[in-house]
Amino acid sequence: MRAAEIMADQIKKDIERDCLDYAEYFPDSTNNESGRPKDFLRLWDNWYATLERSEATKRKYRSAMDVYWLPIWKDRDFRYIPSLELQQAIAAVNWGSAKHRNGCITPLRGMYKTALKAGWIKDDPMLDVQHLKPKTGAPDPLEPLEMIKVLKWIKDNHGEVWEIHYGFRFYSGVRPGECYALLPSDADWTTDTFRVDKNQSEEGLRYLTKTGESRDIEFNEYSRGYFRRAMDLMKDNQETVFAHESGKRIATGNMPRKVWNAALKAEKIPHRSSYNTRHTCITMYIMSGTVIFWLANQMGNSAQVIERNYARWIRKVARDRESSKLKTYLDEIIP
Repeated sequence: MRAAEIMADQIKKDIERDCLDYAEYFPDSTNNESGRPKDFLRLWDNWYATLERSEATKRKYRSAMDVYWLPIWKDRDFRYIPSLELQQAIAAVNWGSAKHRNGCITPLRGMYKTALKAGWIKDDPMLDVQHLKPKTGAPDPLEPLEMIKVLKWIKDNHGEVWEIHYGFRFYSGVRPGECYALLPSDADWTTDTFRVDKNQSEEGLRYLTKTGESRDIEFNEYSRGYFRRAMDLMKDNQETVFAHESGKRIATGNMPRKVWNAALKAEKIPHRSSYNTRHTCITMYIMSGTVIFWLANQMGNSAQVIERNYARWIRKVARDRESSKLKTYLDEIIP
């Protein structure tokens, strides 16, 4: 009894000093939580140490923790932070965009999944916190004549390298990151196609496209010409087909965005993101009467996505085509 009293007194003192090692006193207990982080900060440190992500992604996670979550829960026992409190804290932030919100709550998801897997908690409080679908702006393509003006201005003011860069994007419809990642070996001149299976972003090169699937895109007369011109201008130290004038890989959209914005402003074209090079290509294909199923495969979308996002142009083509049938019919029977 005396030994038990001494042990109990020592346990109380350890609890007061927040240094209780449960396993030391009860090594055979089923409640033994040896190795469990004592608070939210330790859980974050534990999860972050096992994180396999690019340095850019890890910096974003650290920033989210420092700005939003550690000031609230740093010293709290993560086991007793209820789901409702997590949701209220997330909802209290004016995020600005769904993408930013999703990125900042990703560490919370990872931390609690780790805790659940380790048996430190019985239920995941982040289970009911859903990622929001980022809002995408409606397609705002350039008219063909506007496109020609933009390409000419870029060539005159920023040189042939950037004119070729944007010319290829206009006529191929590839996403910016897909364009930045293209290698000379991605072109297959026997089938007149090029392979899209990589994506370049600020976080680095990923051998994965936005949809998670590789695709072979058929060259058209224009995209083929721009691809060949880009290869002709490649420098000895250059890896990718479309790069900076120095031959250095395009890792971010800063310079392409600068060139694009300046061209629109100079030509007095309403501002829109350079992603609209893709929308311009798709709408030009639609207006030329291209089969939607073929176009969807080329662009890495489903036919349903094309029909939904570009319904206005599809309806216009159908209306023009169908309305002309009456005149064709009457011209045949009325002298």
